[in-house]
Amino acid sequence: MNIAKALKKVSKNIQNKLSLNPQVDHDPPHSVVHDHPRHFLEHTPPNEARSSVVPTARHVGEASSSVVPPQNDGDCLFKPVVFSLRSLKFSWHICSKKSAAGGTGSEFHSELEASKLVRHHNLLSLVGYCLGEGEKILVYEYMPNGTLSQHLFDWEVEGLQSLTWNQRMIIALDIAKGLEYLHGSLTKSTIVHGDLKPSNILLGENMRAKIADFGLGCFIPHNKSSIRTGNARGTFGYIAPEYAGSGTVAPPGDVYSFGVMLMELMTGSKAVDDSRGEDRRSIVTWFQEMRKDENLLISAVDETIDTTEEDTLATIGIIRKLAFKCTERSSGRRPDMSRVVSVLYPLVEN
Repeated sequence: MNIAKALKKVSKNIQNKLSLNPQVDHDPPHSVVHDHPRHFLEHTPPNEARSSVVPTARHVGEASSSVVPPQNDGDCLFKPVVFSLRSLKFSWHICSKKSAAGGTGSEFHSELEASKLVRHHNLLSLVGYCLGEGEKILVYEYMPNGTLSQHLFDWEVEGLQSLTWNQRMIIALDIAKGLEYLHGSLTKSTIVHGDLKPSNILLGENMRAKIADFGLGCFIPHNKSSIRTGNARGTFGYIAPEYAGSGTVAPPGDVYSFGVMLMELMTGSKAVDDSRGEDRRSIVTWFQEMRKDENLLISAVDETIDTTEEDTLATIGIIRKLAFKCTERSSGRRPDMSRVVSVLYPLVEN
């Protein structure tokens, strides 16, 4: 069964549920659904998602009619559907994890369990899921302003406004708080994202950021500081040296990736860019070259940022130092995310 048919079929079950309790003035179920009414799953929505509503069959039908077939297993290539119900606006993305052999089935369940476990306003919320015949679908909240990658690197092509310096600081703080939660707020384990990058940062209303794709990260028991894995995850340019070298997964690996993103937020340049030349292809290497020359670093700041403002210039200096600390080659020399949050908080204009 293809994705569109699976959604249309499950929409009947949603409608059956709504017919039993048509009032939605209260907080609704956290939505969706197996392929049979007796398997209808509810779980409590996070406090941050109180505006969610359960979609009707028509809404799910609209979503299914806009499905674009994925190019690869796990692709998220679906046009979002936005609708309103009782003055509450709601929208979603639909991500398909095919159940064919090759490990995507286990990835689906791992992502599902992780998404159900965590609740934080800087992490993308799971709206619901569908286990259909031959299809496995995760439904996440829709973030109307797209990815950080679009706003940093493709804003002119996309017809967007360049990010202001304060917006960049707010986004950095949002990401840091999300990572702080993943690294330290669960009772039995720590979650290491393992693939932090701008395309995995989604922007909602008022350009507030949420981390996506954390469901495939590594769970590390609290009695261990790290684990080793042979399952490659991560993107070249953002991967910490210890992970690239020995497969060691630990929170400092995410800190390293965050430091790379701070450099991207400062410069508007990508983590890996051939146009900088072979010796400067990596943004970390490029920054290391400029470490002792403050004028070079200032000249590398995104040209859309006004570096003549004294407050902005001072903040850039703090971010520069923080980025260097986060990308230290030795994982033990990097700050934890709680420390990063404490550095970033005073830099954000309220």
